Amino acid sequence: MTITRRQFVFTTLANALVASVSPVSKALPEVELEKLKGMIASLPARQWANIPGTSMHPMVPPASMIPDGGAATGPSSVLSAWNGAAYDPESQRLYFWGGGHTDYGGNEVYELDLEALKIGRLTNPSPLTMPPPASMNAPANCRLPGDGTPLASHDYDGIVWCPTTKTIWLWPYIGYCGQGQIITSGQCWEFDPAKKAWRRGPDVPKSPVGFGMCNACWVPKHGKILVQSNGSACWFDPSTKTYSAWSPDFGSFGESTSCYVAHRDEVWVCWNGILKISLKGPVPGRPESVIGPNNKPSSEIYGTTGLAYDPINKMIHFWSGGGDIWALNPDNLQWRFLPAVAGSRAPKAHAVLSKWKYVAELSCCIAYTDIDEGLWVWKPGDLAQVAAYKREPGFIVQNADGSNPRTFSSAADAASNVRDGQTIRILKNSYGGWREGLAIKANNVTIVGDPGAALYGALIEGIGLIAGYGNDLKLENLEIFDVHGDGSASAIRFLGKNLTARNLRIHDCDMGLLSAGDNGVITLEDVVISDCGGSGGQAHNIYVSANDKGTASQFIFRRSKSLQADGQGHLLKSRSLATTIENSVLAMLDANSSRCIDISDGGTVVVRNNVIQQGPKSDNNDIIGIALELTGEHLPPGWSRQHSTKIEGNVIICDLADAKVGLIHTRSPSPVTTKNNEIVVAGSNTNFALRYPDPSDRAGVNDGSGNKLLNGRDAAGFKPFPWLPSPPKP
Repeated sequence: MTITRRQFVFTTLANALVASVSPVSKALPEVELEKLKGMIASLPARQWANIPGTSMHPMVPPASMIPDGGAATGPSSVLSAWNGAAYDPESQRLYFWGGGHTDYGGNEVYELDLEALKIGRLTNPSPLTMPPPASMNAPANCRLPGDGTPLASHDYDGIVWCPTTKTIWLWPYIGYCGQGQIITSGQCWEFDPAKKAWRRGPDVPKSPVGFGMCNACWVPKHGKILVQSNGSACWFDPSTKTYSAWSPDFGSFGESTSCYVAHRDEVWVCWNGILKISLKGPVPGRPESVIGPNNKPSSEIYGTTGLAYDPINKMIHFWSGGGDIWALNPDNLQWRFLPAVAGSRAPKAHAVLSKWKYVAELSCCIAYTDIDEGLWVWKPGDLAQVAAYKREPGFIVQNADGSNPRTFSSAADAASNVRDGQTIRILKNSYGGWREGLAIKANNVTIVGDPGAALYGALIEGIGLIAGYGNDLKLENLEIFDVHGDGSASAIRFLGKNLTARNLRIHDCDMGLLSAGDNGVITLEDVVISDCGGSGGQAHNIYVSANDKGTASQFIFRRSKSLQADGQGHLLKSRSLATTIENSVLAMLDANSSRCIDISDGGTVVVRNNVIQQGPKSDNNDIIGIALELTGEHLPPGWSRQHSTKIEGNVIICDLADAKVGLIHTRSPSPVTTKNNEIVVAGSNTNFALRYPDPSDRAGVNDGSGNKLLNGRDAAGFKPFPWLPSPPKP
């Protein structure tokens, strides 16, 4: 079953109660966070803890209240669509607001009480009824709230709590419009949580290079908010509601985050590089470069990375989502790399911005970036016990015969320097892998890892960890994991022609492999891909896709494994003109995968000598789909697809015991031929059919010789679930 994000929002939230619109509790005279302290008392240093019962999802408005039905991504965009958070350290509350662009039009405010560990919705979304003024240059049919509240917008890091006014101050940037966007930069708003009321503040004066996205940082020593935009900074005094003059500009740049470094009385800013701002005069100092874009220890430190100042260690913690933290000593510019413990749970990767805070009462940082996961706590511990990070040699570019080797400190430098026919060698490091990715635009490039080499956590150009644009790309001997983005971020995103991948281990990504276009021949051999998928059935372990330039001429999956596609994803989905799957294992195990194999547009298909297992939590009652989306195919002019399907010599295990199951669901114009398959079903034989019944089935299934149907694993001599046999020998 495949549903859109919007449908998911509607179906799950339709019964939400308006009664949830209330503060979760009143401010307490002393807030000691005893519940949280108890939960994390045994948490080891440099590890994460997820706090149950703090998910925002149950508190989102019912579908009837949401403007435009939720727009592109619904209420999850309050957190994920380029928005920060405001933190009140006195009453220990976090506040969330946002949406914007085409993502989400709801402007409701949420409050997380860290003492009670409860989240509530303080306001409802405002109806969008008022046409914007001509000065906003908005697309047709865009609307503003008619009740004097701000339009839902990307606020980036421009949201902050002020303890003197006990209100939230907001400088938005890109407002919501179903047809595009409304620029809201220059506006200033104030929200009073006690009164649940908005009022318009004084517009921010133009910086030397004009309006842009803001970051805002409360500076307690000066009792003011430092506002930074487009490379310049100014003071905002919430008590008098006045701005200072702007500092000289550093040079215009885009999204950025900031934090106050108390022992230096400076604000530090993260964009593509790292800056600091002196606060000594009535006008803030000109932003000063501290670490340039090419001198960061990781490409994952950029404009949406969260910054939290730790006054005990006197360090700044940089977090870009996922499990890893980088800590910077601002006095000597030494880094410490604090990776997630192998095998432990960690937050999903989203844009962080100011949803990452240091809580003095816990001596910990807190994070809140996902509508379902809720609150996370991370304990730094004593970082004097952690050795300073030393950049190890990581990437060698050399000729195919190993001659002319050149060493690079970053994957980006290696990728930009590799030439046609050369090899990038990836070395093993001491930190569990390189949180970096590669954009390969040269042709006939080989990427090969030394034993133990790994890449993880990076997203190149918004599409994948390895983005292959050139032709004849080869990948060998690598582990790739923890690649997340908009739901389709992939370990390998291939847009060139001819890909060969061998001896890869890919896991825990939005997708393992995603390709599209005139991709030639794609071959995966001795590859293991697991625990990818999600996005309501829109992401898969493997997806050989198509676009207006075509699709792969042939996809070969050989001696490989695809395991446990999550969130209703397929184990393998292919639109290639020809698909061969042989001597492999495709097993759902206990994941809620959709189909084991989905050959969406049919073609020349061979499925031979594999182990294919449908799990007990499968989301579909068919195991293999053939040409179920053929009617929607549009090949480029001159392209054609021939249809024939052979499914032979496989061991097929159906562990879905409580429903009628069909092995093959086909709408192909040619019959599917099956022979010599051993089929083991968990339920009664009467509930299993070789052919899934479908009135749109055009040619049916030929039951050839040698197919054997066995009732239960015992009858086949198999061990209980989740045991799997080895693939049949050819």
